[in-house]
Amino acid sequence: MSLIQRELRELGPYPELAVKNDWADHLQKTFVHQRIFQDASTNRDLLLSLAPNVTYYLSQLWNAHAMRDYAQWHHCLKKLLPFDKTTSLATILAKWEQLQVGYEAKS
Repeated sequence: MSLIQRELRELGPYPELAVKNDWADHLQKTFVHQRIFQDASTNRDLLLSLAPNVTYYLSQLWNAHAMRDYAQWHHCLKKLLPFDKTTSLATILAKWEQLQVGYEAKS
């Protein structure tokens, strides 16, 4: 879980201004845990060792990103907040919300 928590602290959008095609283009990194979730059958034991809600919402988070579904991305990030011991995920969520407001203002 500490790897996931570490990586979630780097989940913020870059750049933080609405200057790309849409919100999904602002995630510049690929994370180890993201790859683990993409290959769930190979990493079954690891995924089953995590808290069920963490596994579920992280899986849905990465599916939402792949589908470019901001509403679902936002929902999953909010659901992961209780598992963040540092509260940095709340700050990151706010940055994504500000970015989305920027895109909504452009349309």
